[in-house]
Amino acid sequence: MTAILRRLPFFEQASSVFVQGAAARVKAHQIVAWASLTATNVRTPEPGCPRFPVIIDTGNTQRFSIKASHLRHWAGTESRALFRLGTTQHGGTLFPLHAARLSIYRNQPHERDAFMEMAPYLLEMRKGIVVYPDNAPLAPRLPLLGLRALRENRLHLHLDAERGRVSLRSPDWATWLARWLR
Repeated sequence: MTAILRRLPFFEQASSVFVQGAAARVKAHQIVAWASLTATNVRTPEPGCPRFPVIIDTGNTQRFSIKASHLRHWAGTESRALFRLGTTQHGGTLFPLHAARLSIYRNQPHERDAFMEMAPYLLEMRKGIVVYPDNAPLAPRLPLLGLRALRENRLHLHLDAERGRVSLRSPDWATWLARWLR
C-alpha cells in the first residue's frame, strides 16, 4: 500500500489556494489535492515542474478535466504540445482528449498545502484528459480529478466526512490477491 493523500483536510467554508502567485477560490466542502501534468513520455515531473490545485470530484464522469488557460498558466504547457487522442462528448458538445500523465503530490498529514519530501504519485490517464476551451460553458472552474481516474488506477479513497478528512492510497497486497483469486 502506498499512501498518496493522508488525512487531507477539506473545509466547511470557502478558502483560497495560491497558484503562480495568484489566489484561486476554493468553495466550501471541495477536496483539493495538488498535481503536476506532463506529457506521456515523461515518467516523473522535474523538480521545478509547476504544481496546481485539482478538485477531487467523484461526480465528474471524466478522468481529468482542465481549462486551456489553466493548462497553459498553471501546468506550463499548451494543448497542442500534447498528443491528441480523440474527443469526448459533454453536454452535446465534443471536446478534445489529450495524452498526458498526472502526478499527485503527497500531502503532509492534516495539511492541504504542505507536501511530503517524496516523489509524487503517477496516475495513468490512458484514455486521455479533457482540455476545455476557456469560453466553453461546461469548462470547470478549477481542474477536476474524476472518479474514473481513481477507479482506473485502482486507488482507494476514504472519506471521513465527520472530521473533514480524505485519504487516498494505492492497493495493498491483500487487495491484489483478492482480485487475483476472484
